[in-house]
Amino acid sequence: MSYQLILFPTPLDATCEVRTDHGVTAPGHSATHHTGRLGQGFDFPDDAPNGQGARFTMKVGSRLVYDVRGILYFRQPGFPYPWTDGQTAAFVVDDFVALASASLPPLVRTGQFLAQAIG
Repeated sequence: MSYQLILFPTPLDATCEVRTDHGVTAPGHSATHHTGRLGQGFDFPDDAPNGQGARFTMKVGSRLVYDVRGILYFRQPGFPYPWTDGQTAAFVVDDFVALASASLPPLVRTGQFLAQAIG
């Protein structure tokens, strides 16, 4: 049995990839979730280790817009994950890093304090 992870990037035609810590690279391809929602599928061999670290990247054009790490789980007997019908893999993100292209509101002085200017 192989495993398929389905994620839902926006835009749907972004270039996405999941790379595991054990050396498996899974490029995203057009796929349909069992609920009928369109997304991208990432295929993993049946001998891929369960509960391993992985990195998900998403590019729009040549620009990296999303780069996160997490744990990749596969549906296996006795593994206590809240699986839904037809789901064979899950990616739980636990490491978020702001990309250099991300912008934050500027700091403004409010009395003796600095605060981010929002809005």
